[in-house]
Amino acid sequence: MIDSALFAGRFLRGINMNFKQRCMAFLQWMEQEKESLDLMISKVKEMELKDAQAIFGPGVHITAIENEEGRFLVFYCDRVCWYYLFPCFFSVHPSVNGWLFQLGKLPMTDKEFTIQLYDENIKAADIYLLLSDTGEVSYYNDQLITYSKDESITLMQVLLRSYLGDALYMTQIRKIIPSETPLSDSFPLVDILARFTEKGHALQANQLFSTYEPNVKSRNMLRFDIIAGVSSYLDTVNEYFYDVSRTYNDCKDAGARLCFLSIQNEHISFQELFDLRIKIQDHLEKWLQRGKICETGTILGAAIAPEHAYIDLLLCEENEKALLDSLSTFDAKIVLYPLIQSYSQKNESIDFVGAHR
Repeated sequence: MIDSALFAGRFLRGINMNFKQRCMAFLQWMEQEKESLDLMISKVKEMELKDAQAIFGPGVHITAIENEEGRFLVFYCDRVCWYYLFPCFFSVHPSVNGWLFQLGKLPMTDKEFTIQLYDENIKAADIYLLLSDTGEVSYYNDQLITYSKDESITLMQVLLRSYLGDALYMTQIRKIIPSETPLSDSFPLVDILARFTEKGHALQANQLFSTYEPNVKSRNMLRFDIIAGVSSYLDTVNEYFYDVSRTYNDCKDAGARLCFLSIQNEHISFQELFDLRIKIQDHLEKWLQRGKICETGTILGAAIAPEHAYIDLLLCEENEKALLDSLSTFDAKIVLYPLIQSYSQKNESIDFVGAHR
C-alpha cells in the first residue's frame, strides 16, 4: 500500500505526477482511509478531505457528504480543465467502497424558485434567455433592468450555475449579456438544462461540441489553414490562435497533456482526407477508453483544412508513443504537437514524441 502522505507530499514539493497517477494515488488513499472515512462521516455527515485534495493539487476541493440518498464524494473545481479530466476517471470508477463520485453541485430542478434582490422577489421562470452556440447567454427580465449591470449579471451567474450545475456552468457559459428589451425566440431560464441533455441525462462537457472557423487563414501555419472545425473546449481553440497558454498550462498543472494530431497525405483528395480523419478519430475513441484506472484521454474536437486534418486531444498520461504506434496502419504523415501556437509553429514538440509516417 502506498502512503497517501507520500503522494501528497510529492505533489506539494513539485514532483510531478500525471493525472492517471493522481487517480491511482487517490484510489489507494480511499482504500487506506476506508475505516477512518466511515467513522468520521457517521459523526459529522459532511467534511472536507484535505489530504485527498492535495493528491490532485490546487484548484480541487473534495467534500464527503452523507444524506438520505447515500454517501458522496463531491469534487468542486476552480479550473475548467478538471471538468474535462474527472469524467475520464469517473467513467471507469463511478464509486469506491460505497462512495459515489459527483462532479460539483448538480442542477436544480425547482421551476418555482424565487430569489430576493433587496426587497424584491424575482422568479427564475420570469427571466428569458437566448443561448448561442459559443456559450453567450443574453437575458431579459423587466425587474432586472432596473438594477445596475453588475448586480443583474451577478444574480444571473448564481441562477445559471444553480440550474445548470457546476460542471455545465463552468464549461458551457462564457459570457452573460443583459438586454434592455425583450428577446425574440427566447426561453425561460428554468428550461436551460434541456439544452444540454440527451434522453433525459445531462451531457458531459466533452460531449457538447461547437463549430468554429478561424478569422485569419494561412496555408503556411498549422491550424491557420482550417476551413471548419468542432470543439467541446473552445477556450483551447481560441487561445491557440491568440497564442495564449493559460488553459494549456492549467492542463499541464493538472497532470494532463493538451495536444493535437496533424494528419497529412499529399496523394489523396480532400474528401479522402476527411474520411481518413473520421477513421482515425473512430480508432482513437476506442483506444482512449481502454484504461483501467481512468480513460487514457478524451477527444476534444477535430478540424479539416485543404491539406491537413486535425484532432484535438486531452491525454491523462505520458502515452504519446503508444498513441502514435496505434496509428501505424494508417497511410498518412501523423504528427503530435502540443496545442499551443508558440511550439507547434516552430515544429517543436517539447517532450512529445515527434512524428509517425
